[in-house]
Amino acid sequence: MNLRLLIKHLPKQMSKLRHDKAELEERIQELEARLHRQTQDMQEWERRAISAAATAAAQQQRPVVESDGNVEAALNVEGGNGIVRLKFRAKEAKVLNH
Repeated sequence: MNLRLLIKHLPKQMSKLRHDKAELEERIQELEARLHRQTQDMQEWERRAISAAATAAAQQQRPVVESDGNVEAALNVEGGNGIVRLKFRAKEAKVLNH
């Protein structure tokens, strides 16, 4: 008797599992898209920060070249949450003239 009950409900359970799987796959795609957008946003922020640092260096806020060859530059950036001090370290730096 139990076997008949299991066989009777199996198609309904399989349908539910397929539906759940489709929802999970859609959710995974949404999360991957969000991660991609966030990565792009971070790269854009890094690009802007580096550009701002280069601009600041060109405006007499020169970076400090340390004895080990590293370059360090600090920059105050005004944003939506006030002024943020950014500090960058790199093996080399290029000053962009605007």
